[in-house]
Amino acid sequence: MLLLTFSFTENDNTTWQLKKDQDGITVYTKTERSSGLKVFRGVTEINGSLSSVISLMKSVAEGPNWIYNCTEATLLKSDNFWDEYIYFRTHVRWPFRDRDAIVHLNLSQDPISQIVTITMKGVPDYLPENRKVVRMPVMEGYWQLAPVDNGRILITYQMKSDHGKGIPDFLAKSSLIDYPFETLSKLRSRSQSPTYQHKVLPQIVEPKD
Repeated sequence: MLLLTFSFTENDNTTWQLKKDQDGITVYTKTERSSGLKVFRGVTEINGSLSSVISLMKSVAEGPNWIYNCTEATLLKSDNFWDEYIYFRTHVRWPFRDRDAIVHLNLSQDPISQIVTITMKGVPDYLPENRKVVRMPVMEGYWQLAPVDNGRILITYQMKSDHGKGIPDFLAKSSLIDYPFETLSKLRSRSQSPTYQHKVLPQIVEPKD
């Protein structure tokens, strides 16, 4: 199953480098050859159903409670369960300006494996820019939720982004590791809340025991 996550949408043959392996979370990074952008990939396992994890992820107002350095998450548009546009604002330590992004999310589930994939693509021109923050020109990646044995979900989180002007290299490099690690850690913890552990989403097919 782990090999499956590493083969998903691989179209760049640069090598992943393990940067952190702690508390059941592994973080890998690489530089995408075609764009020169840095990419991270975080992997962990979570106890719970697909519905429990997805319910948390779709509770947009909860974003600041588990997404690393997220200070604002607002649902802009949702025509149905599977498709959303969300505004995110991310804190960047002083003296640098905060970043923001508008992201188009598309959720799908494989009918055979029950693996859920949430693709994310930034749409920077969806809203006018706020002069107080820097709009991220590139944000693209995915979440993959793969059921494994004994009611556990293998989570893979991959993202490439351009933070925009004004971010020094040392801060960008540390964020490349801290962002997936802290986000996965908080997602794992928050998803254990009774609020989400007993959620059932009729749109999602749970694996058979």
